[in-house]
Amino acid sequence: MNNIQYWYNSATRQEIIFCHNSTISYPWHNHSSIFTIGLLLAGTLNLQIGKTNITCLPGYIFIIPPYLPHRLTANQPYTMLTICLPNTQTNIFNANTNKLWFELTEQIKKQPEQALNLDEMAQTVYLSKYHFLRCFKQTVGLTPHQFQLQNRVRKAQRMLNQHTGITEVALATGFCDQSHFIRQFKKHLGLTPSAYQAAYHQLSSSAPA
Repeated sequence: MNNIQYWYNSATRQEIIFCHNSTISYPWHNHSSIFTIGLLLAGTLNLQIGKTNITCLPGYIFIIPPYLPHRLTANQPYTMLTICLPNTQTNIFNANTNKLWFELTEQIKKQPEQALNLDEMAQTVYLSKYHFLRCFKQTVGLTPHQFQLQNRVRKAQRMLNQHTGITEVALATGFCDQSHFIRQFKKHLGLTPSAYQAAYHQLSSSAPA
C-alpha cells in the first residue's frame, strides 16, 4: 500500500510522482507556481475544485493550473502518474497592479518560516484583519495560515531532498518542534518525512549522449 516514488530535478524544478496502489487523500491545497498534470491509471479518485466534484476513472487526465485550490479523496486504492511543471511567471497578484499583495505572497512563498501573524499581514496591505482574511481566502482559496503551512512543507521537501536531518528541517521551516513538523508533513503529503526521503530520487539535468 502507498508505494510512492518522487523524481525531482532541482535545476528545472520539474517533478514526477508515481503513486502505485495508494490510498492517500490530499487536503485542500494549491500549487503556487506549478502546472500539475495527472493521469489516473487504475482505481478511482474524487477530485474537488471549488464546488465542482469530479469522479476520476482510469484514463482520466486532469490539469491543475497554478493557485487553483483543489483536493483529492481516495475511496479505494489507485495508481496515478503526476507531472509538475514550474511556471515562475504566474502570481495571482500582479506585481504592477497589486504590488503590496504580490510582495506579501512572494515573501510567504520564499520565507514561509517567518512568524507573520494575521495582524502583521493585514497591515502590510493596509486592510483590517477581517477584510484581509476574506480577500486572501477569496483570491488564494486558502487562509493565510493554510498557505503559509503548505509553503513550509514544500520548503521542507526541498531541504529533505538535500538529505538534511529531520530535526534541522523542522526548525529551519518554522515548526515549533519535530513532532508538529512530522504531523503537518504527513497531513499534506500522506508520508512521514523519513518515508518521503526514502521515496525521493534526483533527476539528472544531463541529456543522453
